[in-house]
Amino acid sequence: MREDGIGRKWTEQEVALLTEFYPLTPMAKLVLKVGKTAGQIKNKVANLKLRRDQSFLDATRFKPGSLGPATHNWIEPGERRDTGKYISLKLPSGEWVLDHRWTWEQANGPIPDDCVIVARDGNIKNTALANLQLVSKDEHCRRNRVRKYPAELQDVILAQQDLKRAIREKS
Repeated sequence: MREDGIGRKWTEQEVALLTEFYPLTPMAKLVLKVGKTAGQIKNKVANLKLRRDQSFLDATRFKPGSLGPATHNWIEPGERRDTGKYISLKLPSGEWVLDHRWTWEQANGPIPDDCVIVARDGNIKNTALANLQLVSKDEHCRRNRVRKYPAELQDVILAQQDLKRAIREKS
């Protein structure tokens, strides 16, 4: 058996302490009083079906509409974060959306299901409206197939495909 009490059965005294103090005592204080880890206490509480007192829950929860204490990971609505490939924007509802899609939708309305937004300069993190373009998913696939070729050939290949499509449509 380990000195820290892990692997040791719960004594009647520990169970009594837990039963008495759990409803109104924060976890950090319970760990000290009972002499068990937070994980052990959580497991035992679940087995005993103990519940926190409503007054304790009311005192420790954020109130609706409050930001709660200033925390290191709170992100205000309207802030942006770089996820690597894209820029995400936090809405007032708490939902995260892709910034380029949000920018387009604010100016032009919803994006049709068969279309995507692409960046004219190839940098989707540049979310200026002038840089964004609505293209069909078919067009997007066609453009991406030529990315493996050198930049000089990409324009030629795309122009050739446009010419072939125009000829087919005339026939």
